Amino acid sequence: MNCPKCNAELKPGARFCHVCGFDTQSVPVTPPVTPIVNQTQTTNTMEQNTNPTPQQPQGNEQFDMNKVPKTSWIYAGIAALGAIGVLLPWARVSVFGFSSSANGMNAWQGVISFILLLALAVIIVAGNAIKMDEKTRDQIKSFGAYVPAVFSLWVLIEVLGESMVQPGIGLFITLICSVALILIGHKVIKLK
Repeated sequence: MNCPKCNAELKPGARFCHVCGFDTQSVPVTPPVTPIVNQTQTTNTMEQNTNPTPQQPQGNEQFDMNKVPKTSWIYAGIAALGAIGVLLPWARVSVFGFSSSANGMNAWQGVISFILLLALAVIIVAGNAIKMDEKTRDQIKSFGAYVPAVFSLWVLIEVLGESMVQPGIGLFITLICSVALILIGHKVIKLK
């Protein structure tokens, strides 16, 4: 005897199908009509799938922004502000009354700082959603801002060493935000 719902072979006298759980004594369900050409292929597939497979839980939990701690939002906001600083002028050149400026994206140090600061912001906010443990997130928070701080300090020293070149506001914003992130990560500045 076969199950009227999934066409799996049933043991004699079985009330429920061991594959789909259908009650064989309830209202009969007509089996799905299959073309004659695919009938042998369907039969072979059915015979292979007689072992029940356990349902695996879906790992698509929704990200809830309300569950992210306020301190993580503050830290991510400071990191995002530092990334915005990379887009602002890092250096201003003034020669004979003509002036020009360059943002951090014109230097490789600025590009790397921008990527790292944005990655820091995303990792801190979405750490729970990507199943990152608290210890790893704290280490990233403590040491992740060192590279942008060193790069922006490096560019500041280079700019101050040049004549007719002045540091721009974006360089100071990136440097201050990176140093603040380092101090927050090492718990010198405590967020409440």
